[in-house]
Amino acid sequence: MKKKSIVTVVNDFLYRIEKEVCWVAFLVMLILLVVQVACRYVLKMPLAWSEELARFVYVSVSFLGASIAIRESSHITINLLPSILRKFQKDEQKQAGVLKYFDVLAYIVGAAFWIYITKGTLDYVIELKTKEMLSVAMEWPMWIVFLPVFVCGVFMVIHYLLNIAEKFAVRPDAAAGTVSGEEAPQ
Repeated sequence: MKKKSIVTVVNDFLYRIEKEVCWVAFLVMLILLVVQVACRYVLKMPLAWSEELARFVYVSVSFLGASIAIRESSHITINLLPSILRKFQKDEQKQAGVLKYFDVLAYIVGAAFWIYITKGTLDYVIELKTKEMLSVAMEWPMWIVFLPVFVCGVFMVIHYLLNIAEKFAVRPDAAAGTVSGEEAPQ
């Protein structure tokens, strides 16, 4: 069994925590929605707080899911580069090397975008905290409502940076002269 690099171990650990929190939060959201529908249509008395809380959890689950998708590299992409590259470069190892650098470039662009968004979200959370705004139904401080968006933005940036590090990490089990488990040139 291959031993994972410390970067992969950290990235996978964060990913597992995010997945656990995400499915629990999704389950909470589902329960809130069932309660809301039952109260509205069966008991004829809608609960404003359950609708508001479900909305807050939905936003949190969405951003957490985006962070998970970054780790899995499962966001929707249009990737024409491998097809184009096969026409010009027949050596599969060279193709993989070129694609590796384009992946890193995509991770850098993604990290830069989420650093910008996360900084803006942090500024907004601080502004909401200073203005002491409250949510309508539950009267929660609005900065708490937006805090998960900021935290998930931080997770996204961390995953992008760790994904970059993984592309270049030397695995402990790799023989001398090999990088990321690739075979050493003969």
